[in-house]
Amino acid sequence: MLAPMPIAFNLGLGPISVPVVAPLALGLGGNAVTVSNGLYEAIARHGVIDLRKPAETGAALKLVVGERAAKGEKPLVFAVVHPYSGHNYEMRYWLAACGIDPDNDIEIVIVPPPLMPDALRRGVIDGFCVGEPWNTVAVSSGAGHMATVK
Repeated sequence: MLAPMPIAFNLGLGPISVPVVAPLALGLGGNAVTVSNGLYEAIARHGVIDLRKPAETGAALKLVVGERAAKGEKPLVFAVVHPYSGHNYEMRYWLAACGIDPDNDIEIVIVPPPLMPDALRRGVIDGFCVGEPWNTVAVSSGAGHMATVK
């Protein structure tokens, strides 16, 4: 179970509203943000994408988001695994830290992790934040590139 889910269950924030106790959570991170090939190229035009420099990659993404808005194009669509997942919070934190408003500048949707690489390949989403192995699956299949790791 994702760590924030028991809190959401206890607060009645989702479809399941039950008291849940989670005495132990194990995790070593391993999340990443993976973007489509087209978005990767657009970000790269504004700077070097370096997995070890999320602020620089985010600054370049902010320029892409601004260009799209100026042209009247629809916002980029990013996927996470659950509204109360660490993936959602991590992506929102990264975007906000880079000056991108995750509630107004982009769209965040929920997609099950095994479907994310295919949704990226088909252009349904422009990027996603998830744990492994789904980032590697997207990269290995040629659907996208990792933009940053968490």
